This record gives sequence, structure tokens and C-alpha cells, in this order.
Amino acid sequence: MSTKNSISNNVYNWLINMHNFDIEPELWNDLTEDEKEQFQKVREENLYHYTKYQESKINNELYKNILNALPFPCALKNAKGEFLFINPAHVKTFNLSTNEPYQTIDDFHILSDKERLGLQIDNAIALDSLCTIQKPFSYEADPLNRRFYYWVCGFQCKNNNRYTFSVTQDVTEFVQTENKLSEQVAMLESTNENIIRLSNLDPLTGAYNRTSLVEFFELNFREARKTKSTFSILLLDIDHFKNVNDKFGHLVGDKLLQDMVTLLKNSVREKDMVFRFGGEEFLLLLPKTNFIQAYEVAERIRIHISKNLKRPDNSMITISIGIANYTNEKTATDLIKIADENLYRAKNNGRNCVIPQVNTQNKGIF
Repeated sequence: MSTKNSISNNVYNWLINMHNFDIEPELWNDLTEDEKEQFQKVREENLYHYTKYQESKINNELYKNILNALPFPCALKNAKGEFLFINPAHVKTFNLSTNEPYQTIDDFHILSDKERLGLQIDNAIALDSLCTIQKPFSYEADPLNRRFYYWVCGFQCKNNNRYTFSVTQDVTEFVQTENKLSEQVAMLESTNENIIRLSNLDPLTGAYNRTSLVEFFELNFREARKTKSTFSILLLDIDHFKNVNDKFGHLVGDKLLQDMVTLLKNSVREKDMVFRFGGEEFLLLLPKTNFIQAYEVAERIRIHISKNLKRPDNSMITISIGIANYTNEKTATDLIKIADENLYRAKNNGRNCVIPQVNTQNKGIF
């Protein structure tokens, strides 16, 4: 006996159309009470699944509308890498044709093979590990030369099917702003360094000023103690400088001071430092230099100045130099005092000479 012959026509019509909820209630009412009782459980299950289906349909539509309204690109892919959904922002951002079906990332012809491969690897990792990968992204064919940041997240549903969902954000303006800020920070740092450098320099000669001497003295003291090394200072004075100002004027005197600093800088190592100590007095700080080496440097400078620095009347300029050498028991004040005393001796010794530090143990020079 066929199925149709074993049940009434009303039951048959209801079973055939039970999923068509436009006519199902009317067909249900055509059944007898016994027939309704017999199929009540089937109908309840059908109504339950229909309700869930309707809810799912509404939710899917809601989620789709939300994703379509988002201003940044979104895409949903299955485990095969096939696109199940691409929102309008994705189409617009990557200049895709709405007439073409984009099944996989391979269909994105705007990307190079290398760029596609990178995205496919990220997608595979997210899918396999059910994790989120985030990184910067750009593509060579982009006419706007934009910069993006994208996230791809792998997830698994209750039916064990796996998917990936990706979101892309255009961060071009952020990158440009960051670059501008970095440039401004670099300019400010450079300006700040220049300010610090200029604050340490004598405005007339370009030598370090006396204020900065304390800082550099301390650096050399620390280095000498740490490495058990030594350093020396030369304190020099231009002989009869007042006569130059009185006879030739202060502008000539200023030019003489500037030329003096130039010659001093050219006479020493790059790590040696030239300070204007006051008026026509200059101090040279010589790291890792013992008293014998300091004396040799001082003599070389004295001779170099006498040969290369002249008054307007072509008469010779000479200098007097006093030397002091660092030892553990000495302070900055001690060193300057010793160098000053030796400079005073050089002045009293006829000028144009170098007086080294006296060795206190042997009571002689060096």
C-alpha cells in the first residue's frame, strides 16, 4: 500500500506542505482530532525548528547589515579559503569589481603573487591554530600608496566547521601623522642638542665656556678612577694681550682670541677639549694623558702659536703654559690651582715657556 493510500488526503496534504507556513495552519485545521493528536508532536518539532530558522534568518540579516554598515573592510572565509561574505567597504577599499565573483584570495588580481601568498599563509595559521594574527599590510599596485593594518581570526562552530574572519583598517593618516611627529621630535631633539651645545660654548671663540668645565671635569674624574688612568690640564695665557687691545683695538683682540682657539683645536686630538677660562686664558683638558705627554703637547702648542699667530704689525704672539696632572688625591680645584701656580711661574720666568707639574716625591719636574 502506498503512503498516500494509508493516510487520509488531509494528512497527506499537511505532511507535504507542513514547512510552508503560509498554508500550514489552514491545512492543520482540516485534520480530525484523532489525526491532530497523532501528529501533534511532529508539528511541535516542526514549529520549533521553524521558529529557530526564522530567528537565525533575522539574526543573519542583522549581522550582515551591521557588517555592511562598517566603514572598514570585512571578509568571512570557510576552511577552503572561499569567501562567504565581503562587505561593501572591502570592495571599495581594494577597488574590486562588484560584477566579478571572488571565490578565493587568488581571484584578487590587484595583489602580486607574493602578497597573495603572505595573506594565504596568515589565513592558514589562523585557521589551524584558531588564533588571531595582526600585522601591517600594503600592496604595490595601490594607486593611493596606502598603509593598512589587518586582523585575521580563526574560529570553530559547534558543527566543527572552521572559518576565518578578517578586518582591515586604513592607517595611512595615522602613519603619516606618526612620521610627522617623529620628524618634529627629531627636530626638537636636534634643536635641544644645539641649545645645550651652544649653552656650553663661548659665543666669541667657539671654545667651551667655563660653566661647562665642571661637567667635563667630572666625566674625566670618573673615567680616570674607573680605569685607573690619568689625565692632564694645560692652563695657558696670551702674553701681553692687553697691549694688543690697547694698541690695535678690541676688534683685533677679539680676532686674535678666535684665531687662538682655531690653532689650539688644530693642535690637539679630537677628544681633547679647549675651554675659554677667562679673558685671554684658555684651559685644555687632555684625557688619558700623563704629565710627560702633557709637557710634549704643551711645547708643541707653544711653538705652533709663536710661528702661526701674529699681531697686525707682524710681531710674534707668544703664550705661557702651566701644567697639572691628575692623581687620586687631587680634586678639580687642586688641579686648577696647580696649573695656575705653574702658569704664574711661567710668567715670572720670562713668558713664552711651559712650566710642568712638580713631582712631589722627587721634588723636581715630572
